[in-house]
Amino acid sequence: MNNITAFRKFVSGHHLYAGLLITLAVLVPSIVFFQNGLLIKYILVPLGVINVGFADAPGSFKHRLNANIIAIVAYFVVSVIAGFSRDILWLSVIELLIFAVTLSLCGIYGTRMSSIGTCALMCFIFFSDKNFVEGDILLNAWYMTAGGILYFFIFIISYRLRPYKLIQQMLGEHLIELAELLNLRSRYYAPKVDYPQILDQMLKKQVVLKEQQENLREVLFKTRQIVQESTVKSRSLLVIFIDSIDLYERILLSQQDYVQLHKAFDGKHILQVYGRYIGILAFELEQIGLALQQGKQYHSKRELNNAFEKCRGAFYQLRERHMDSTNMEDFIMLRQILYSLQDLTDRIKKLNLFTKNKKDISAEMHGDQSDRENKEKRHIRDFDPFIPKQQYDYRLFVENISFKSGQFRHAIRVAIALLIGLIVSRIFNLGHHSYWVLMTIIIILKPSYSLGRQKNIDRIGGTIVGGVISFLTIYFINDANAIFVIMCFAILLSCSMLRINYFIYAIGITMMVILSYDFISAKVMSEVLLQRILNSGIGCAIGYVSSLFVLPNWEHEQKNQYAAEMLEANKVYFLSVAGYFIGKPLDVDYFKLCRKNAFIALANLSDNFQRMLSDPKRQQVKLEEFHQFVVTSNMLCSYIASLSYYAQGQDQRYISDEFLIVCSQIQQNFETVQRTLDTADSEGAGAVLRQLPVNQKLMDLLEQRKKELQVSIDGPHDTSIRKFLTDYKTINSLFNLINGVISDQKKIVAELTRN
Repeated sequence: MNNITAFRKFVSGHHLYAGLLITLAVLVPSIVFFQNGLLIKYILVPLGVINVGFADAPGSFKHRLNANIIAIVAYFVVSVIAGFSRDILWLSVIELLIFAVTLSLCGIYGTRMSSIGTCALMCFIFFSDKNFVEGDILLNAWYMTAGGILYFFIFIISYRLRPYKLIQQMLGEHLIELAELLNLRSRYYAPKVDYPQILDQMLKKQVVLKEQQENLREVLFKTRQIVQESTVKSRSLLVIFIDSIDLYERILLSQQDYVQLHKAFDGKHILQVYGRYIGILAFELEQIGLALQQGKQYHSKRELNNAFEKCRGAFYQLRERHMDSTNMEDFIMLRQILYSLQDLTDRIKKLNLFTKNKKDISAEMHGDQSDRENKEKRHIRDFDPFIPKQQYDYRLFVENISFKSGQFRHAIRVAIALLIGLIVSRIFNLGHHSYWVLMTIIIILKPSYSLGRQKNIDRIGGTIVGGVISFLTIYFINDANAIFVIMCFAILLSCSMLRINYFIYAIGITMMVILSYDFISAKVMSEVLLQRILNSGIGCAIGYVSSLFVLPNWEHEQKNQYAAEMLEANKVYFLSVAGYFIGKPLDVDYFKLCRKNAFIALANLSDNFQRMLSDPKRQQVKLEEFHQFVVTSNMLCSYIASLSYYAQGQDQRYISDEFLIVCSQIQQNFETVQRTLDTADSEGAGAVLRQLPVNQKLMDLLEQRKKELQVSIDGPHDTSIRKFLTDYKTINSLFNLINGVISDQKKIVAELTRN
C-alpha cells in the first residue's frame, strides 16, 4: 500500500471517526470550562470521556451500549472506593492488589472487557492520589461519571444518525487488507522471488484479516438493521461480507507450485503478464474498499475484461507455440491459474457493483431474486455458529483462578509490578505525578512478553518524542490560540491511534498532557515535562523486569496447544470437503463453518509464532521446527481450500471410487500426526504413508490426451473434456499435495516434541 492510499484509508476509516467522537466529547466541555475559568476544577469531566471512549472497542451496537454502561458504573464504584480509603495506606495497598488481580483477570472475557478493566484500574490510581484528585471524593467521582455519560450520549446520537457508518468503514478496511494479500500473491510471479519473505508477510496479513472477520461477524450478525431489515443497504452490506469471505478463500486457494512454474516458464513472459494482472485486480479491490469506507460509488478507470483477455491471449499464444506431450502438465497448471484469475475478476466486479447507487444494486438483486433471497435467508438463519462466542459466566472467572491460566499469571504479575511501583514512588518521593509510574506499568504490561516489550519501546520513545515536540512548540510559539490548536490535534492523534500505532498514540497523549499544563503555568509545564519522562521511564523499567521474572508467559509454552488446534481444524476442514469426491452430499453451511475454524486456527498459530520471535533467544524453543510447522499448515489449509473450490462446483464427474482409499489414508495420516503430538512419541504413534495409490482413471485420460496432441496439436478438440481433464488432474494433485504435507508434518511434529 502506497502512502497516499494509506492516508486515504486512515482518513476515511473507523479509527479516525472514533477519534473524532472522543475528541469532540473532550473538547466541548473543556473549552466551555476553560472560558469560564473552571477547567482545573472540572478536569475530571474530560478524563471521564477519555476513559469510556478508550474502552469503547468496535462491535455491535448492543455490545457497545452494554459495555459503556458497565464502564461508567465500574469507574464510579472503583473511584469512590479508592478515594475514601486513600488515607489508610495498608487498606489502599490491599485494595490495589485486589483490584489489580480482579480487573486484569477481566481479560478472559475478551478485548472489550480487558480495556474496561485496564481503565478502571487507572481510575483507582487517579483517585488514590491526593495530588491528582483533591476535594470531595464523591463529587469528583460524579464529575468523571458525567464525562462518561457525555461520551455515552454522543455515541448513541452518532449511531442513530449513521447506523451503517461503522460497518461500511470496517468492511472497506477489510477489502483493502484483502487487496494487500492479493498483491502479495502477485509477487510470486516476479522474475526473482523471495519465497520465505512473501510467506511470512502473508501469514502476518492473515492474522490481521482473521481479527477483522471476527469483528465483522459480531457487528453484522448482532446488528438488528442487518439481520432483520430487508433494505437494499442492509442486504448489500451482508452480501459484501459473505462474498469477501469467499474471495479470501479464493485468494488463499490460488497456491501453486511456483518453483516448477518458474522452471517451466521463466523467459517466456507469461508469468509477468499474470503477475501484472493480479496487481491490477488488487488495485481495483483496494479502490472498492476505499469507496465503501467513504460511502461513495467507485467507477473503475480500467476495463477488467480487456485486461483479462490480454492474459488469456498470452496464454493461448504461448500454448500454441510451445505446448507438447512433454510439458502438457505444466500448461495444465498455467491454465488453472487462468481459470482462477477469471473467478477473481468476476468476484471483484460483483463487489464493485455494491458500491453503486440503489437502483444498480436493486437491478442486480432483482436479476436472481429468489436464489439470492434463499441464500441470504439461509445465512441469516444459520449465522449463530459463525458469531464469536463471548461468555460472561462467573464460573469462567473462577476456573481461571489458577497458575495454569496465563491470564491469572498476568494478573498476579500486574499486582506485583504495581506494588513495586508504589513502593519505589514512595521511597524516592517522585513528586506530584508519581501516579504516572503506576499508569505506565498498567499500560505496558500485557499477558505475553512480546506485546509488553513492544509497548515498552513505544511508550518510552513516544514519551520522549512527544516531550521534545511539546517543548519546541512552547519555546517557539507564543500564541495561545495556536498552541491550543496543536493540543487539539494531539488529542485527535492519540484518540485515533490507540489501536493502530501505540508509538504515535504515546506522542499524542504526552503532547496533550504537557500542553494542557502550559495553560496553567509555564513553570508547572517544565516540571511536568521532566516528571513525565522520568516517571514513565521508571514505570517502563519496572514493567519490563516484571514481564521477564514474575510468572512470565513464554510463547513456546503454548505452541503445542496451537499446533494441536491447527491439526484438528485442518482435519475436519479436509473431511468436510473430501467427502464430496466419494459421493457424500456437500453441506455448504457446515463446510463454511469448518473453513472459518481452520482460518482462525491458522491465524492463531501464525500469531503465536510471530510473538515468539520477540521473546528472548533462550525462550525461542524449537523455533525453526515451529516455523516449518506454521509454513506447512498454511500450505495445507491452502490446498484444502483449493480442493473445496471443486467440491462447491458440485460436478458429478469429479466423484470417483478412486478417491475412497485416498480420503481414508489421508484421514489416517492426520490422526497419526495428532497422536505423535499428543504422545510425544514419534515411533509409537505409527507411520505416515507418503505415497497415495495411482489414479488409474486420470492416467487413462492423460494418455488419451497425449495421443491427441501427438496426432495434431491444431486439430479440433472437445473443450469441455479438456477442462474436465484439467480440473480432474488438479483435484488428484491436490490430494497428493495434502498427503505430502501431512507426511512432512509428521517429521516436524516428531522434532517439536523431542526433548
